[in-house]
Amino acid sequence: MSQRVVLIVDWVAKAGQAHAVRQYLKTMVPLTHQEPGNLQYDVLEDPENENAFVLYEVYKDQAGFEAHCSSDYFKANVLEGALPLLEKRERRILHPAKGV
Repeated sequence: MSQRVVLIVDWVAKAGQAHAVRQYLKTMVPLTHQEPGNLQYDVLEDPENENAFVLYEVYKDQAGFEAHCSSDYFKANVLEGALPLLEKRERRILHPAKGV
């Protein structure tokens, strides 16, 4: 049985880059929602820090997550677009707890 892959990703944009990062994320949302392996892709922001974003992502399985990461739009909007504009990126990859 395949297990879901859940990501909690914290991004902090460099000073003056929050708007540009937000635009890359705005592009990613509908594209990611169309992926067959994606179950959820939410972009959240910290109301006390306009530079701070949290991405909450859920994929059906590892293959769905890998398909997302290998897509051309992920490479263009995340790897080449948003990541250079960040001062911090922390990513936690989680799986459902066993027996719960």
